[in-house]
Amino acid sequence: MKSSGELKRIAKDALQNKWSVAAMAALLAALMGAATFYVSVVGEVTVEALMEDMDWLNTSAEYDLLFVLALLLSAAGIWKLICAVIGGAVRLGYGSFNLRLIDGESVTVKELFGKFNLLGKGFLMNLLMGLFTALWSLLLFVPGIVKSYAYAMTHYILVENPELSALDAISHSDSLMTGHKGKLFLLDLSFFGWYLLATVLFAVWLFAIIFSLYLDHFGLTLLVIVLGALGLTVGEIYLHAYFEAARTAFYRELSPAKPKEIPLMFE
Repeated sequence: MKSSGELKRIAKDALQNKWSVAAMAALLAALMGAATFYVSVVGEVTVEALMEDMDWLNTSAEYDLLFVLALLLSAAGIWKLICAVIGGAVRLGYGSFNLRLIDGESVTVKELFGKFNLLGKGFLMNLLMGLFTALWSLLLFVPGIVKSYAYAMTHYILVENPELSALDAISHSDSLMTGHKGKLFLLDLSFFGWYLLATVLFAVWLFAIIFSLYLDHFGLTLLVIVLGALGLTVGEIYLHAYFEAARTAFYRELSPAKPKEIPLMFE
């Protein structure tokens, strides 16, 4: 098994001259529920927390800002329901995109929409993986994390073996990852420095928003929010494209070709 550094080098080589299309695919995948960016999640939680405690508000401009954010969160809630339905199929499409990328084939963002014929299986895949991980987490936090790594290859397996059921793909991922979950964890951990930097920049952005609010200047606050969100999101898009490519290289190392025999846990 290649080291984390070697897998990341494979990902970088595959991304050469394809960073733009990979970043666009990562963005669309995130928008359609197939991937989650740190900035978007933490940012939404932070806004919701601000809206729960409005005692600090003292100007109409700040009320206007919170009203706009409330509308955005309402729209986001509706979109989340849509993503819950299509997210699995898009995740399969994104897995196919990254497999083609690592295999040195041509890639386009259209690949994200190429697995909608597996919409039901994709939805069931996400549902079952979430359910099984949650059930294991009821025992202790650690078993839930372990199982999330055991199921991490499910979408790749279903892409290459569309005849499988979602349950069988999960079973094969569990089998394939036996003895390799720690290695995937180390690969993920090797990205810690990048995500730590993103966290620091996010904290700076929040401080800038708070400072602009105290200046009581709605236009400045809106500018800080928009420019900060744009900059952080663009950076994380490229980071996530790199992260997903490295994980795909990990899968390709485990499964260099379509398996001829799939061990099924739930026969």
